[in-house]
Amino acid sequence: MIDASVTIAWIAEDEKCAYADFALHAFGSDAAIVPGIWHWEIANVLLALERRGRIVDAIAAFARLVQLPIDVELLAYSRDRRSITELELARKHHLSAYDAAYLALAKATSHRLATLDARLERAARAESLFFDPAPS
Repeated sequence: MIDASVTIAWIAEDEKCAYADFALHAFGSDAAIVPGIWHWEIANVLLALERRGRIVDAIAAFARLVQLPIDVELLAYSRDRRSITELELARKHHLSAYDAAYLALAKATSHRLATLDARLERAARAESLFFDPAPS
C-alpha cells in the first residue's frame, strides 16, 4: 500500500528518493493499494507542481501514474465502519482525515503502508503497519 507522497516521488524529479523507488520495486507484479481519495489527492498535487514549474504536464504525469499497477480500493470494508475508523485513527494519531483514510485502509486490508509523510509514518509504525524496507 502506498500514499500520495510515495506516488509523487515517482513522478517529480526533485521528490525522487530511494525509499519510494524501493516501495515501487517491492510490489513487483502485485498492485499497490490506495484509498479512493488517492485520485483527487494526486491530481491536486500534480496541478500544484505544474503551476510551480516543477513538472511540465500534470495530465501526462497522471496518465503515466494510472498505468502503474495501482488498485483503487473503494469498498474494502463497510462504509459506515470505515468512516468511524478513519475518524478514530485521525483523532488518535493527530492526522488529517485524508491521511487517516490511508491508515484505515492499511488496517482493514492488513497491508503495510509506504509513506514519506513523517506524521503518517509515526501513526503507521504505532499501528505496526509501516512499510519498512530495513526493519529493525
